[in-house]
Amino acid sequence: MKSLFKTVKPVVKEAARAEPNMTNSSPHSLETPVEMARPNLDNWPVHPLPDGFSIRAYRSGDAAHWRAIHERADPFNSFDDGSFASYFGTDEEVLRARQKFLVAPDGQIIGTVTAWFDSPEVGRVHWVAIVPEYHGRGLARPLLSVVGQTLQDLGHSRAVLSTSLERPIAIALYRKFGFEIVA
Repeated sequence: MKSLFKTVKPVVKEAARAEPNMTNSSPHSLETPVEMARPNLDNWPVHPLPDGFSIRAYRSGDAAHWRAIHERADPFNSFDDGSFASYFGTDEEVLRARQKFLVAPDGQIIGTVTAWFDSPEVGRVHWVAIVPEYHGRGLARPLLSVVGQTLQDLGHSRAVLSTSLERPIAIALYRKFGFEIVA
């Protein structure tokens, strides 16, 4: 786990200089940022996926899927060819360990979440998104269940995330997972 952390940390620091808060907001966003934290990963809620849906790990080429999902699901931000690498770097071993994709019964990639990190102790629930036509189908909770388990498996003991006040449904869901607003 420590080698995965060391491999990507310089990329994260470089991206943080370009985009100071490393939140889900672009520098030109109209969002009001909110930081949320969970003091430990104990008793992380577990929710099964509805029948036919699955979650898989990152595969080579998934940067295009990640961008397509966020372009459809995120009205507050814009994404370009460099967005994925600026947030996650290019180390595919790290991405396979940390990034998950939600797959519909027909094989379409419809959602994503990343178990990123701020430090070896603090994991980050990062860039959660599901395409709009699949909202309201009970998919966000299972996606968050998987990211919590991934953070635990990677040795993190606490979790944080960034969102915005303009996302009240997301804030309510994160609270159900034990997160509280800290800033």
